[in-house]
Amino acid sequence: MNMTVGPHPPAVYWRRRVLVAAPLLVILGTFTTCLNGGSDGSSDRPQAKTAVRSGSEPSPTPTPTILAPLVPSVSPSPSPSLPVSQSPAAESRTPCADKDLTLVALTENTTYKVGARPRFKLAVTNSSKVPCTRDVGSGQQELSVRIDDKKLWSSDHCSPNKGADERTLYPDEKRTYWLDWSGRTSEPGCPNTRVDVGPGTCKLVARLGTLVSKPVVFSLTK
Repeated sequence: MNMTVGPHPPAVYWRRRVLVAAPLLVILGTFTTCLNGGSDGSSDRPQAKTAVRSGSEPSPTPTPTILAPLVPSVSPSPSPSLPVSQSPAAESRTPCADKDLTLVALTENTTYKVGARPRFKLAVTNSSKVPCTRDVGSGQQELSVRIDDKKLWSSDHCSPNKGADERTLYPDEKRTYWLDWSGRTSEPGCPNTRVDVGPGTCKLVARLGTLVSKPVVFSLTK
């Protein structure tokens, strides 16, 4: 089949076609190579980087756990158990009888000048073997000064405080109360007609409710 048109021989036209087609074949081959990733079969995907992530990258170092230092546990020393007779319930049911207590009156000195202010004390001690309760408030206390059998002064006459104070007294426990005497006489109701007690030998007596102490002797001098 003759596909040439023109006055020249067919060979001329075939050479022209070859010259025109050759550049097109080169361009087509280059385009095909780019689509196939190159002749060496390599790829531009990050395979090496992926390999480092999956196997070559070092594992993170675990954070160490910090333990609190051990502190020895200190327990309070146990309190000794009280015998049944010393339990609070037993104490509240055991009042102190007069025979369970020792009551004494005390003076700081044995001799005082007239007009001085002697200091007197009342001391009560549980002389029994078990705890007991007793009202030791000011309503039960009294200190008095006497000459012979006559009461010259009493702490009850001029004291407005008559309160109660119930306490548990343990064996051999002592409670002491004191006051300063003005050196003057007194009477019930505390009238204003009070005078200095003159020279002589006096007795100090303490009382706690129905319990009365032995008298203590002291002297007043000019």
